[in-house]
Amino acid sequence: MRYSRRSMLKHSASAAAISMLPFTYGCSDSTNSKSNAITLENQKPGTKAWILKREEILFDEPTVDNLWMGPIRSSAIEGYCDKLYVEQGGEISFYVSSRIASTYTIDIYRIGYYQGNGGRSIESIGPFHGKDMGTPEHDPDTYHIECNWEKAHIQKIGNDWVSGFYVAKLKTSDGWANYMSFVVTDDISHDFVFQVADFNSHAYNRWPEHHSLYNNIDTGIDNYWGPRNVSSFLRPQGKLSQLVDLPLTMGAGEFFAWQYPFVFC
Repeated sequence: MRYSRRSMLKHSASAAAISMLPFTYGCSDSTNSKSNAITLENQKPGTKAWILKREEILFDEPTVDNLWMGPIRSSAIEGYCDKLYVEQGGEISFYVSSRIASTYTIDIYRIGYYQGNGGRSIESIGPFHGKDMGTPEHDPDTYHIECNWEKAHIQKIGNDWVSGFYVAKLKTSDGWANYMSFVVTDDISHDFVFQVADFNSHAYNRWPEHHSLYNNIDTGIDNYWGPRNVSSFLRPQGKLSQLVDLPLTMGAGEFFAWQYPFVFC
């Protein structure tokens, strides 16, 4: 079956809208799994407090006129992790910058079914004193931009933290919020494996404005397919800017746009 460009955009937008809502049903348990850790985990009380609300995002005004997707950054509060994946019992470092906050907190949630709530509160840390870490200069030849911010916190991952996708919700004392995200892994054999498309998310990450692998180095506009651009994992993830406007993807790449429904097992 062939789809026109208009039809493809329409179907993609519908799928994206549906994927932003928590499911109201769960997947059946696996009978062949050697471990039921995830099944037991999803029976624990969930919460919707993990959801990043539109009114919690204070977007920066863009300085580039040709950004059709609008602003993608919120320097009110933003951050990144030093790892994409961390093993149970390991450590992960958080790097946070805020241009307005006197203090902020970090609430960590695991994303899953949890009675249709979509997430469970794992740990709350802080308050921390906010500090503006600035915006690094990009390499004029490759558009490579990488942050070297001050480490805000080293998080110990418990041995009982079940493998999955986690968000660390940053929230200022003024109520502005943003995400950082990471994956916890284990060494247990499972019947099904969910792979987060981190590399794809970071390739399309435009933070702070138009610095992705697919922006023209000379003009900053879209649809660049040359070999010169370089991207870094060590920077916050801006709002996803593909096909539709998805402000709730702040700090989590493509996960809540395209992958979110698959973790409700």
